[in-house]
Amino acid sequence: MRWRRSGTGGGKREEGAEARRGLLGRVVSITPRRRQEVVEKLFPEGAEFTSYLHRFAVMQVLSVLIAVFGLLSGSTSIVIGAMLVAPLMNPLLAVGAAMVSGWPAREGKFFTVVVVTSVLSALLAWAVTKSLAPADLPISEEILSRTSPTVMDLGVALAAGAAGAYATVRREVGEALSGVAVAVALVPPLATVGITFGLGRNDLARGALLLYLTNLAVIVFVGALVFLFTGFAPEWRLIRESNRVRLGLAVAALAVLAVSVPLARHSLNEVRINRDTSAAATRVEQWLRGTELRQTGVTVKGDQVNVDVIGPTEPPPARPLAGKLARAFDHPVRVRVRWVQRRTSTAESR
Repeated sequence: MRWRRSGTGGGKREEGAEARRGLLGRVVSITPRRRQEVVEKLFPEGAEFTSYLHRFAVMQVLSVLIAVFGLLSGSTSIVIGAMLVAPLMNPLLAVGAAMVSGWPAREGKFFTVVVVTSVLSALLAWAVTKSLAPADLPISEEILSRTSPTVMDLGVALAAGAAGAYATVRREVGEALSGVAVAVALVPPLATVGITFGLGRNDLARGALLLYLTNLAVIVFVGALVFLFTGFAPEWRLIRESNRVRLGLAVAALAVLAVSVPLARHSLNEVRINRDTSAAATRVEQWLRGTELRQTGVTVKGDQVNVDVIGPTEPPPARPLAGKLARAFDHPVRVRVRWVQRRTSTAESR
């Protein structure tokens, strides 16, 4: 990325940049007045910042509580409500905007807000879970769905982050921000981290944390790019702060790359598990052919295959099934068959 100097005075350079619709012939430009409105919205100062923090803290606490109750109860509608209430998108976009504007103090301030908020929100979710949820509480599908992120989640965060930044710059599409909040879902993964730690499921907590960090890194990076190419940062400022801007974008890109590696690994693992499970289910159907049994579940984990069947008669020997699966997977397997006997009784009235 190269920025060339044009003119001498900062104001004159900005006017010239606006006349050319911004850096690199930007497709979408922003007027100086709108830029000032966005700055005031993203970067409150002095007493306004204190008031902003109070409002932010109240809404964040409420959104975390709503998310915790929705996740524990498995209610999708309640979780969506938490997404709509959550205010966390604003400081993330502020970090991205400060990054491309060469404002290190503002960038650091709002990055601190994000970090402190994240830690305290996870602790709140943990405390509520330890206080109210029984230790043997079944883990809802709403929780589980946020513990195995894949590259699909990365794609959602990319699109939602771009939409959020664009809606911030362009007043005309500001009504889309509520949809962005639902799409990117910042608070539910964060609440899931605290919940799963509270339930002693650290393995699930790590997956939820990866999803949350993915959302953070991607929103900051893609938000910064949108602010850059909509002309939020005047060209004269980009020229003056070019080294700082490049460094910030490079760090953000590295953060996205860092979360992409485990996401790709998880995605490949999911593909492999789905493929193996489908292959195993087909072999189980063949194994049960000619019996009155039917399979109710097949799970594959490494070299262990668990098969659940139901029916009135005992299953056939599992060794032939193990041989078929070993040939299908090209490695030895252990098969465990769980049989639920189904009995039918009839009676006639006299």
